[in-house]
Amino acid sequence: MWRFWARLIKKKPKQPNFFNTKKKKKIQNRPKTPFCFRTQKVKTMHPLPDFHNITTFVFDVDGVLTDGTLLCFSTGEQARAFNIKDGYAIRHAIQNGYRVVIISGRNEPGVRKRLESLDVKDIFLGSTDKLDTFQNFIYMNSIDPQEVVFMGDDMPDLEVMQHCGISACPADAAIDICDISQYVASAEGGKGAVRELIEMVMKLQQTW
Repeated sequence: MWRFWARLIKKKPKQPNFFNTKKKKKIQNRPKTPFCFRTQKVKTMHPLPDFHNITTFVFDVDGVLTDGTLLCFSTGEQARAFNIKDGYAIRHAIQNGYRVVIISGRNEPGVRKRLESLDVKDIFLGSTDKLDTFQNFIYMNSIDPQEVVFMGDDMPDLEVMQHCGISACPADAAIDICDISQYVASAEGGKGAVRELIEMVMKLQQTW
């Protein structure tokens, strides 16, 4: 009998669970859920191309020399913002004997004035066929296409990029353009992509 009463004394009464809470078991090695999901295709990494033979840089304007933003005014003028570091690299390349060529589908007087202030001579704005403009230029100036690097950002640049020595694009270029580019800059368009490309080439050639 005394053993029965001893067990009753040692046994603790259960406390009522008013909130119906249950302890969750810890799951080992649970994979962490990413904070967000990328909606774009992951860009393919390419090996660094051989820039040693490059003598000519060709650039698009919108999305390459600018970030693609247009400020539209009631006067009809469409303003763009250019990167000062890109401007320095362009002038520095020209001063060291490189050709810098601009081919753009749009024709804005403000863009031409900006490029002329950087001593760019070969400016082709309002081009309806960029490949034709490119091929005429290299033919008239006896330039080997393999000595040309072209930086574009969207589909109108695709054909030219397939007919030059090295194709390049900013980090935020269209996915199809990134896929065919031999060099994808770490900087975005209008935010130092042009400077990055020019500096890369000139440093490899020890002309920077």
